[in-house]
Amino acid sequence: MDVRRLTPAEHLSDHWEKRRGRTRPRPEYTWYLTYGHSPELHDLASAFQATIKGERHVVPVATPWLHSTLVRPGAADGMFGPEGFDRLPPAPPEPFLLTEAIIFDEGAAIIGVSDTWQAWLNAARAALVLDNPNPHVWLHVSLCYTTGPYPTDNLDDRLSPLVSPLASVDAGRPVLTFCELHRRETAYEWTPIAERAL
Repeated sequence: MDVRRLTPAEHLSDHWEKRRGRTRPRPEYTWYLTYGHSPELHDLASAFQATIKGERHVVPVATPWLHSTLVRPGAADGMFGPEGFDRLPPAPPEPFLLTEAIIFDEGAAIIGVSDTWQAWLNAARAALVLDNPNPHVWLHVSLCYTTGPYPTDNLDDRLSPLVSPLASVDAGRPVLTFCELHRRETAYEWTPIAERAL
């Protein structure tokens, strides 16, 4: 597992800056894959939190809030709610593996590169969204977000010893979660409305 960058930028940007100051007259809802039954992923996240502790402008994601975004947050009338479970294709029988660590322009993540799971993700997203499903979003679990300009070389150096010995991380069977999303100052939190293990 190698650390690499998705963008050539010398500094990371503030993940939260473009999300501040939004007027949201209604709650936002979304579909997530959540990982409450994934000890390997939780172990990696905990090790990452210890490794990155004290880094300025870097906020680790606490293990209860680890997630993959299936549908971009938005008003409930733009997507199916819990009845969307009946529209989904069967989940792949193979393990959900996260196989590469990356530095992207707003933080660090591990990504799954399974063609089977990516195809399921695209089909599920298209089935759950009423308008503009935008199926080409890379499958990832963010481990941290950045809160200001940050030199990527330093983050590379801190992450490389943590991830380089790993071949893959078994994320177990994710839980498909329809939830009400809350954006805290530097965290995503949510209230589950309906959940189903895949």
